[in-house]
Parts: sequence; structure tokens; C-alpha cells
Amino acid sequence: MELPNATNIGNKTVFKGLGTNDPQSYLMRSDLRGLHTRIDASRYRLATFDMGVNHERDILNGSIAHLVWHIACETWNTSGTPSVVADAENVSQDLVLRHMKVSPTQNQDSFSTRYTLDRIQVDLADRLKAPLESDPGVFTSPSRTGWQNTAVQCASGPVGCATARIAPFNRIGIDNFRIDYDEFAAPTEFWVSSIRLAAHEKTTGTFGISWTSTMPAVNPAGETAANWRVALYAVPTKPETSPGAGNASPMTPVTTNSAATGVGAVALTNAGTHPALDSGAFTWFTLTPGLTSGALYFICAGLITPGDTAPTLFNFSQWPVVYDPSATNMPAPRLVLNRTDMSMSGQHTGALVPPNLSSKTPPQTITVTQVGGSSPVDWAVDVCQTYDPNSPTMCTNTSGYIQLSATTGSGSGSGSFTVQLRDSSMLPLSTGSTPLSVVLRVSPIFPGSTSNAARYVQLGVTITPPSTTAAPPFGQVDSPSQGAGGVQGAIGVTGWALDDMGVASVKIYRNCLSFDIQANCLMKLGINMVFVGDAAFVPGARPDVEAGYPNFPNANMAGWGYLLLTNMLPHVPNQAGFGGQGPLTLYAIATDTQGTQTLLGRSPGSNTPRSFSMSNDTISKPFGSIDTPQQGGATGGYYANFGWALTPDTNTTAGAGDILNSAQRIDHDRLH
Repeated sequence: MELPNATNIGNKTVFKGLGTNDPQSYLMRSDLRGLHTRIDASRYRLATFDMGVNHERDILNGSIAHLVWHIACETWNTSGTPSVVADAENVSQDLVLRHMKVSPTQNQDSFSTRYTLDRIQVDLADRLKAPLESDPGVFTSPSRTGWQNTAVQCASGPVGCATARIAPFNRIGIDNFRIDYDEFAAPTEFWVSSIRLAAHEKTTGTFGISWTSTMPAVNPAGETAANWRVALYAVPTKPETSPGAGNASPMTPVTTNSAATGVGAVALTNAGTHPALDSGAFTWFTLTPGLTSGALYFICAGLITPGDTAPTLFNFSQWPVVYDPSATNMPAPRLVLNRTDMSMSGQHTGALVPPNLSSKTPPQTITVTQVGGSSPVDWAVDVCQTYDPNSPTMCTNTSGYIQLSATTGSGSGSGSFTVQLRDSSMLPLSTGSTPLSVVLRVSPIFPGSTSNAARYVQLGVTITPPSTTAAPPFGQVDSPSQGAGGVQGAIGVTGWALDDMGVASVKIYRNCLSFDIQANCLMKLGINMVFVGDAAFVPGARPDVEAGYPNFPNANMAGWGYLLLTNMLPHVPNQAGFGGQGPLTLYAIATDTQGTQTLLGRSPGSNTPRSFSMSNDTISKPFGSIDTPQQGGATGGYYANFGWALTPDTNTTAGAGDILNSAQRIDHDRLH
């Protein structure tokens, strides 16, 4: 690849796509992660992305990119006919791209022989250098609010700002952020190597300043970089010309001559401390008179030629930094949850006194991870039936029908807690089509001990009446593929399963053969089969299923898997119990918490089992199994894992099977 100035930068890993009319890439979408998480516009504002387009540069017809974002709850009346109320996005003014078409047969004066990678950098809060789109009509920016946390743009009429979103997810911040890469109408190849949204760097107590320099190739005076000195300054950003003018520019230094007086620039070095140009670095002990804590300052390097005492040429840092001598390099800890929404169900007995539930969703686990910090943060969990994000201390407790792993869930550092329904007279006989809405609030016990505020999980509770017929579980088997042949060694049997109440298990069976010990054969769903093993549910393994069925219990654990050692299955031609040869049929049966079973097939609603053929007579690779921990098992600390391995090749030896782990050494016999 190369830069727009034709500098070769070698090979780069990029994402490449083919798009027409504004191909887009979302860093956050309001209907997915943005529903529960916000970008703090007061902190994260520096956008950088490296991209290119495989097309001749044409500003009028497509060499334009845009940054687009939405402030949670902002709405507008669309300009179309009829006008409707929609989310009001902020659209940046045109970002002109520098790119060339790739053509290995032409030189780079007209076309490039390499892909061109352009870098776009913008401070989204700088309305002077990053204004909003002002083209008339449908091309204008629907919102004029800019890069900030609080909704301002609201549709007229009874709808107004969309504050009816479920609490606490109507809190402030950016909930939608994307890049529109180009505007070419025809299918056009584009690529992007990185996208970053960052906060300004803070100085802390000491701050390292570094630079690079190159001396001219022709240097009659024979000067070296050691003869030059560097004067360093902190230069404020451009303020508003008058209060309310709105023309401040945090990406523009207040002056280009830092040595001038009366402009607010503060010298960080003096005649006795100016570093030499060839040193390349300077450590700034940041407690400096004349600077305002929390304000933005550019770092400016002024070059002092040999024999002079004042700089005449000035270079500025790419971004300003936040002057904060009290800050530390150790980031404050924060708490992160593995889930932000979950669902539970229960069937009512019809009784007014316990037991009120005849069946219910199994306990679900929420993982709390502490990121950063030198010591554990104590945290607690509150169960809130009503929650006001504007008054975070307000929480009406509903622990009557929600049970945590303790009376009130709590922990220290990284940990977890479980949530489940329990019998309660507060539960209605039926929730109908409107589940009960509960918020789980995980917050530090000591305010200010983390960099983020409380974390939340939106919990929906569905109660079905006593007369409701249990719905069967559903899902599918993904592997092995139907009719697969030549299967050898260990294979994965995988798929997913969900249920309106909760899936209790997925068990793997095979067809019962005439030479099997008939006592091992079981009649399941009208089919004679042999039990093979229990599949393990893997959290987060199927985000596609979780996104497709977000309101089902344990949707994040829909994915299941089982490691099947086909060598240990029957040798069908020889009618032997082991050897793994010939055709076989696998069955995956999902059972819900109410005992209802479904034979999973190739798609939801299909009950076709998986047939495949084994060829372990010709296997040459070693095979074996890990016995501990069990599939899907969890462990920590010191742990001994056991297993075994064999090689079918009689001409080689597997060797002395010494297994070393954190707990002990296990010596195995020599295997032939």
C-alpha cells in the first residue's frame, strides 16, 4: 500500500468491501449494542480512520465520506411526504478523500500501482473544523445538535423526544455511530485498516514529549541536530470570539507563533533547559504556573538555530492534551457485565399462596468483570421494579419474585451472581403480551471507586397461566454436515436450542444397530437409539441466535456442542462395538424445563437426523480425548487435567506421554 503522496508503506491488513451509494460501517448501532451502551461525547471525540477507494478521485461524484451519529432520544419530522417521526442523526459535512484507482499497468502519475491508504482525523466536538452537513433539503443533517450527550433536536407534535424508551436505557450519550465510506453510485471497492474513537490524552504528573527530525541532505555549514535546540510551549486552543458565538475550535491553536507575548502560550523550557534536537525527547514535570487544570493545550516545538536564542519555526502536536497534573497513569477501575438484557419465564399454578410456579427458567448467571485498578472494587446488586435514571439512588425493590445468589447480590472484584424467579404472591396469573419489567443495577458500594457509573441489566419476566400448554423447544443441528463421508477421529457435533421457559438439556444419541446390546437401546420419540453423551452449552457461542431471539431465556447460551470420538463408535461392517467404520445416524434431542422434548434437525421445525459415514480403518493421525475438565466445565487456580492419546500407526510410537501441568506430573505407559 502507499500514502496519497506515493510513499510505499508495504503490506497492511485491511477489511475490503464492495459498496454502492454510501457503504457504511457501524462502530455502534442504536438497535444493538447502542440500546444499552452509550458513547460519552464529553470524553470520546477524536475520530481517526484509515481507508481508501479503488476509483479515480472524483469529488463531485463520490470521493466523499461522512461521519454520522445519533444522540439517544433525538427525533425529527422527516422532510419526505408524508412526514414521519424518526431518529434525528447528525451528519458531518463532506470529508474529501484522497485516493486513486489501482492499475498495475500504468504509472502513479495517473493511476497507482498500489492501494492508497488515506488517514482522516477529526475532533467531532470542533464545530469550526468539523461542521454539520448544511446542503439544502433531504441532504442536510437532520440534527444540528453536534457532538454532545444531551438530546436537543425533537420532533414537533405529541411524540417529541423519544424519552419513552425503557429505563434505564434512555440515558444520555451517543447510541449510534457510523462511517459512510464514499458516494459512488456504481459498485466500488473500498478498504479500511482501522477505525478509532479516542479521548484526549492527559498530562498526569509527568508527561513525555517526543519528536523526530531529519537534517537537510545539502548542509553547507555542516550543522548537526546536536547544534539545534528545541523550545517547548503549551498553547491554548482557539476560544470563542465572544460568549455564545459558537466558533471555538479545539483543533486550532490560538497562535502559530508560540514565542509571541500576550497570546496565552506558556513556555515549558528555557535557555537552560531547551533540549537538543537530536535528543528526540523531553520529560515535562507538569506542575506549571499559568496553565489551567482541565483545559486543552497543544504542545508546540519551536526550533532554535545555532547562534540564536529564540525559535523561528514552530511545529504543533496533532492533538491537544488535557492539562491535569493531578491525574495518574493508572486508569481507574471499571465494572463490565457480560449481559445487558435477559428474559425469564414461569408458569403459574393458579394458587394465591406458594408454590405459585409449577415450572420456571433455570438460574441464569451474570458475570461481573473488573477492568483496571490495583485492588478489588466492592459492588452490590439491586433489583429495581422502577428506576429513574435522573435519580440513580431511587430504586423500588422487587425482591419478592426475583432471587439473587444472595439476599442482595454482592461481590468484590471480578465475580458473578445468579438470578432466578421464585414463588411470590406478587406474581400475576399471567403477564399477557407485556412482560414485567425489572432492572438489575450493579454499582460500586463506595461511590467514585470506579471510572464508570452503575451497570444495568434489563430483565423481562413472562408469566403464563396454569392452563397454557407447554411449547416445545426448537433449534437445529449445524454439524456434522448431512451425508458427510470419510469421517475420522474426533468431530464436533454442534447446534443451538431455545425454549420459551428454558432448555434443560441437549442429549446426543445414535441409531440402535442389530448387533448392539439391546439393553443399551432406548425408545425416544418413537425411535430406537443409544445414548452417546450430553452436549455442553457455551455462553456467547451463537451471537446470531441471541440477536434473532433476544426475548428467549438464556438466549446467550443457545449454542451447544459435543466432541464425538468416532473411533469409539461401532464398526458397522464387522458388527463390532468399537472401531468407527461405516454409516451411522446421530440424533440430538432438546428437553425443556417442563420435560417437553424435540428432535432437532437441519433447521428449526425440521426433525431430520444427521447421517454420516465413518472411515477410521484408514486413519493415520493420533486420536484421544481430554477427560477433565468436563465439556463446558469451569475451573480456576491450580487444576490437574487428565486425558489419553493413541496412535493407530503400528510403525511409530506415541512416545512417553509425560503431561506437565500446574498441579502434578502424570507419566503414561509407552503406547504402540
